[in-house]
Amino acid sequence: MNEIIYKRKSVRKFKKSEFNQAEIRKIQSIINTARPLYPDVSYHAEIVKGNGKIPYFIAFCGENLENIGFVGQQISLALADIGIGSYWKMGKPDGEIKSTYPFVISMPFGKPDEPLFRSRDEFKRKSLSEISMGIDDRLEAARLAPSGLNAQNWYFVADNGSIYCYRKKPSFLLSAMKNKLNCIDMGIAICHIAEETHNFKYEKIKSYPDKKGYIYMGIHNAACFLKIREEFGTFSEYLWKFSEGKTIQYMGHQKGNLPARNGLSDMISKDLKKRGFKYLGSITVYSHLQACGMINDHAEDCFRYTEVTAGVPVVRKRRDKEA
Repeated sequence: MNEIIYKRKSVRKFKKSEFNQAEIRKIQSIINTARPLYPDVSYHAEIVKGNGKIPYFIAFCGENLENIGFVGQQISLALADIGIGSYWKMGKPDGEIKSTYPFVISMPFGKPDEPLFRSRDEFKRKSLSEISMGIDDRLEAARLAPSGLNAQNWYFVADNGSIYCYRKKPSFLLSAMKNKLNCIDMGIAICHIAEETHNFKYEKIKSYPDKKGYIYMGIHNAACFLKIREEFGTFSEYLWKFSEGKTIQYMGHQKGNLPARNGLSDMISKDLKKRGFKYLGSITVYSHLQACGMINDHAEDCFRYTEVTAGVPVVRKRRDKEA
């Protein structure tokens, strides 16, 4: 049993004092020993020295969001166990990231300047009946997992020793960031289940209970993902060939006239389905194209507008030329 799960809290206030070399090596060891959810999917986690109020970050880079959540939460729990506070943060660190993989999310960390732990009754979470069905002690660990905006957009079905995991289907009403967070959050929740499981095994089951409005989480798409990597080198190379390596800015999108999908996302979704992917409709794909920066739908006065286009070629297209 990992007792940290039941008392950990997100720490956002840090002391200005730095870690010594022995402490940095200990933190690096924690990062190196974290187990991925998908062993064959590449990712990278590196320590970045902050330049402002946040002393240190861990930058997570890779191409599978659930994997990042799964790995990152292991690290966060282990850091709390040695007295180090941390929290999840969407923005990039203000220091240099050396990884060649696409940036996903960061984790500021440091010596806490506020309480590191809390009591069980201080957790503000949904009840088990709202997020699960069946009886299994591990469901409580999943219920206490942190999530973006504390949304807890997951569902679990416990049956005869197995736990079936689901995440809420993407919505065009939500921003790309929120849909992205849902995927990372799913990995975080599965991490909590794994921490409470002896001989944890995660696999896709052909026959599973259906849950309306949710996507069953399994390894089927991960296998398809690996086939694309074998063919193209990286999933990023495959994806960006559809835009010829350019970030697309559609006229009118920056003014708020955003579609839920378009010709480009239709094309990519159709190709992914031909390659065996499931639950990857055009709306889901469009959200990912926004999240990875292939489509820049940020308003021009948004700080992310220039970040997305920095260092990459940009092409402007009319809305009726969206394919």
